Amino acid sequence: MAEIIINIILAVLSVAMTYIAFYFDTKRKVQEQVNSKIDMAEGTGEAGADKMELVVNSLYKIVPAILKPFLTKAVIQKIAQKAFDEIEQYAEKQAKKSV
Repeated sequence: MAEIIINIILAVLSVAMTYIAFYFDTKRKVQEQVNSKIDMAEGTGEAGADKMELVVNSLYKIVPAILKPFLTKAVIQKIAQKAFDEIEQYAEKQAKKSV
């Protein structure tokens, strides 16, 4: 009986670990593509909020359905906003250097 319980616990842990690894792999893929999606949105001529929505929706398509409850559009938006802020800071530093 104890062996059966241990096997069930190991199976559940294996599934959970696989799911967690899948989550972090998908999050990494989103983070890798955020800059190119921001660049694409900048070329549209849309307003700021519309550009952010375009980026978020584009990145959200990458997320598999099984992970969408955890990698929500709000999480994707935070990732995109952080990338945009970093790009903006870099641009400001470069502008100060050229002056």
